[in-house]
Amino acid sequence: MNRFIVERSVLENNIRILLNEITSCKVRGVVKGNGYGLGMIPFAETLKNKGLDSFAVTMAEDASELADHGFGRDILMLRSTDDPEELDTLIGADAVLTVGSARTWSAVTEACRRNGKNARVHLYFDCGMCREGFDMEDVAHVLPILKDNGPVTVSGVYTHFPRAGGPADHTKTRFDRFMKTVDLLKASGWNGEVHCANSIAAMRFPDMRLDSVRIGSAFLGRVSYDGAPDRGLRPVGFLECGISDIRTVRKGESIGYGGIWTAGRESRIAVLDAGYFEGINTEIGREMFSASDHIRAALSPIKRMIRGGGLYATVNGKRVPVVGRVAMQQTMLDVTDVPCSVHDRAVLPCNPLLVRNVKIEYR
Repeated sequence: MNRFIVERSVLENNIRILLNEITSCKVRGVVKGNGYGLGMIPFAETLKNKGLDSFAVTMAEDASELADHGFGRDILMLRSTDDPEELDTLIGADAVLTVGSARTWSAVTEACRRNGKNARVHLYFDCGMCREGFDMEDVAHVLPILKDNGPVTVSGVYTHFPRAGGPADHTKTRFDRFMKTVDLLKASGWNGEVHCANSIAAMRFPDMRLDSVRIGSAFLGRVSYDGAPDRGLRPVGFLECGISDIRTVRKGESIGYGGIWTAGRESRIAVLDAGYFEGINTEIGREMFSASDHIRAALSPIKRMIRGGGLYATVNGKRVPVVGRVAMQQTMLDVTDVPCSVHDRAVLPCNPLLVRNVKIEYR
């Protein structure tokens, strides 16, 4: 069976490193996207065991599942929604909702009355993502909401930076605008939780930690920006696949779709029953926050051409190249120089967000 192995000790060490650095405010663990591929509930349990009691998600059903598993009353929905079904689920889970428009405020108020319950919300202000949120230049339209004595209470306000890993001035300018907005809200008599920093902003700009920060990908060892120090954060897992067959390929024979790899000698080729469907040799939209990210993205195709693909696995402690084209559910390795047998395990790097059809196992 193919497995994505989460190395519990590595994950716990990443958490420890981050919590030791962020001591001035509350850390909210973001567990969206099935816990970034680590499994939402086991990931949240690991965070809870390290002292976190505040979480964030982007799907209503995730908030409900966290609540059902006893993860407390501080579960923030990181998306403004006016969908009645989602609102009923969120209110039923006693989650903290995000409101980014007057329309959503009205929908939340109506959902509260429909369910006979009150709700806590955080107002979201857009500072450049342009996906949702109140306009920071039009605070006058928000002030009446703060004075509404209905079933909805504004317990926080926040924003999200579009380029926290890019030019520092870009983020600092938007931070200053956000803080001016917060000042106007507080001048009206409002008081509550204020937050703006995701993983990158929290690690790069300590003054932006405010009342809380939202940390997700950093727990997996990913904090990308120019000049980022080596904090000791490491990738938390890998894909483990059993060798299903070992084939002998004659010198001069080509293998796989398109015959893109030809044996330069008689070779032993190990076959894995996992491919790009399971997440091997796939990638999501590149996180090109910094100049170095752009350079790596530009050089990647060249490196892959020179190295014949550039993807490697580990078999019995030895590094071996992936050869031929990675198919939908099969991958081949050149194990000519590595003693191994059918059913031995091969280990491959893999982004947990891209893993499918694979059991997640914590070790």
